[in-house]
Amino acid sequence: MNRLLKKNRNKTGIGIGLLALLLLLAGCHKKQKLDKPDNLISRNIMLEMMADGYILEAMVYLAPPDTDKGHYCEYLYAQMFDKYDIGKDAFVASLTYYLSEKDMATLFLQDAAKVMTKRRDLYYTEMHDIFEADSIKRLSDTTSIQDEIPITINTEQQ
Repeated sequence: MNRLLKKNRNKTGIGIGLLALLLLLAGCHKKQKLDKPDNLISRNIMLEMMADGYILEAMVYLAPPDTDKGHYCEYLYAQMFDKYDIGKDAFVASLTYYLSEKDMATLFLQDAAKVMTKRRDLYYTEMHDIFEADSIKRLSDTTSIQDEIPITINTEQQ
């Protein structure tokens, strides 16, 4: 029994050693830089598309449970591609390129987050302005109604 345990322990040690060596070699391997695709979408347009894609994914996620989410997602992305007049292949190739290197991907995703934050802030500012304008309108409507109601003040003293 001890011999069997020692034999298995040795195999485990060899397996761990080979795994460590494989990881070391893979980590030292220099990755080849991806060439720019011919149909590369400009970085700024891609950032806008990433923000749109984030919104589309949220719409699909929040769709009612009986929605065919696969078809809904395809429909929304087709609309986005039409909006920018860009094909799916160009989008995928450009996204692959912008995310191919760690440093470039990090900056790209940080900038995409900034675009989304700007859009969110703009949305809340617009909504605030709409609510404020509506409140002022309601206040002025209420004031004009009050002006039409005759108020009688009893000046007679009893």
